[in-house]
Amino acid sequence: MKATDADADADADAVVDELQALAAIYGPAFSFDPFARRHRVAFSARAALELPLPLPAAYPRAEVPDYEIVLTRGVRWVSRNSKAELHALLLSMFVPGSVVLFAWIDELLSAETAGRFYTLDSPEPTPSSPSLSSSSLSVPAAPLPQDGATPVVHSGEILLDRKSRFQAHIARATTIADVSRVVAHVKGLPKVAQATHNMVAYRLANGHSDRDDDGEGGAGDRMLHLLARMNKVDVVAVVTRWYGGVQLGPDRFRDITGVLKKLIESTPEL
Repeated sequence: MKATDADADADADAVVDELQALAAIYGPAFSFDPFARRHRVAFSARAALELPLPLPAAYPRAEVPDYEIVLTRGVRWVSRNSKAELHALLLSMFVPGSVVLFAWIDELLSAETAGRFYTLDSPEPTPSSPSLSSSSLSVPAAPLPQDGATPVVHSGEILLDRKSRFQAHIARATTIADVSRVVAHVKGLPKVAQATHNMVAYRLANGHSDRDDDGEGGAGDRMLHLLARMNKVDVVAVVTRWYGGVQLGPDRFRDITGVLKKLIESTPEL
């Protein structure tokens, strides 16, 4: 079936949203330059994902992006077939109509995936710029709340962008009950009661994770991806948005992940 102008516009919007969200989440580890020939995501000091530009016109509706896994000096493929096997794995993750770069990077960030496909000939080099694995420092855990008590909720500063306001809230959560109590607490705050959206994402040490866009399509995925990128578990995050009447387009994802990232970085006890 021939693509319509609406299809092409939807594809273009999805690509811009995804690339700008990646840039907001990964910062210096992601090179986002509309005039460059390639986008590069340095997902560890060992390897990077490079995407030749432009991305396919039919991505994500029907066509998978071209890409290359670039290993750094001193890193080699585990076997002769490793590169082809990793390529097959990534291609199997593509679902027409859905962006896939977040999922690819999640898979590539996995230590298990790294061990299956490539390994070091020498000690891992120190990256010259921040990489996606640079936030995995261990920090002391905050005291757990007593049973039935609402965990302590930390709220960040309010960001104003063209009349819309954004505020992040985070708390320790080790159970689904904790998550529910935190979300209920945030939504019960007087100033939040008038909010347009309360987007939620959480990751628990037992492996359970989930998100809720609350009408802001794609926001929960980006928040969940940020928690994974910053190696945060037993944490629930809520980002509140008060819509100001001006559509922000993909900039809203930069604001959502930006306020959450800033709050996480300023709350080391989590």
